[in-house]
Amino acid sequence: MKNRIFKIGTLVIILCSVGMGGFYLWKIKRSVEGLTTLPQLYTEKKVAVLESHSSKIPTAGGHGEAAPAGGHGEAAPAGGHGEAANRSPGSESNQTKGTPLFSVDELYVNVRSETGAHMMGLKLELELFEVSQIALLKSRHSGVRDRVIELSRDFEYAKLNTLGGKLYFKETIVGTLNEFFGQAIVKNAHISSFYLQ
Repeated sequence: MKNRIFKIGTLVIILCSVGMGGFYLWKIKRSVEGLTTLPQLYTEKKVAVLESHSSKIPTAGGHGEAAPAGGHGEAAPAGGHGEAANRSPGSESNQTKGTPLFSVDELYVNVRSETGAHMMGLKLELELFEVSQIALLKSRHSGVRDRVIELSRDFEYAKLNTLGGKLYFKETIVGTLNEFFGQAIVKNAHISSFYLQ
């Protein structure tokens, strides 16, 4: 009788072990699929525009060669990657010539999770519509930080740990900050540093 109970107990333990092992393998497979599955980001119209622009990319000009003409009636600048070779100290920077960016100091936030305490570190570069809006962001810098911290606390660790979740987080930052200012100021949010623990 004891031998029979021992065999049944052993069989139950083996079946439970196999079942739990299968469950954990399934969870691992599901989490890997979540990391490799990308959300649909571009509409068909946007893809058509991107493809039409990609056909105009010049093939000449590489490392060390003069860059080809800029395409909009501009002369080819000196240097290898489309930048002027000799930039004088008083020349226009990226802030005034191209895209205006505003850096938000690195933030550390506790994020929600069912598995325990987690922390997120984040450094943002906010792309603005106009250079003149940088002064407004500087004057309300603490409010910008507070909004990003509040928003970060609303996201769960599991969602932030996926690519789709990070992209959604970026879009939500832009919407939240534009709502905070009451007008469209932030064009895009670039995450220059991001980690979860």
